[in-house]
Amino acid sequence: MNISYKKINSIGNVSFMIMAVYTLISSFVVTLMMSWNVSLYNILIIYTATNFLVLMALLAYILIAVSKLKLDEISVDDKPNYKKRLAKFRKSAIISGIGFFLCNQNIIII
Repeated sequence: MNISYKKINSIGNVSFMIMAVYTLISSFVVTLMMSWNVSLYNILIIYTATNFLVLMALLAYILIAVSKLKLDEISVDDKPNYKKRLAKFRKSAIISGIGFFLCNQNIIII
């Protein structure tokens, strides 16, 4: 396995562990809030905002880790469709990020 794949795998493993621990803790806190008769609307707002902040912090960690390890530097040939493929990749990455966030919120959009 290439060394860069090992580094990327390590970043992904750390991110997964952070999200797993966060999910357990947030579920416990939501359960406690429900047992304290906190309004469901307030729980929803707090849970959604907290999930968004944690997701942004995790994305910042990933971006910093990838940048620090210089994994974002690529060498490409001047292919004519490179910019088009890059724009398509950026669009799909943004859509995937939004979809991941919505799925994390247990919101189903059909």
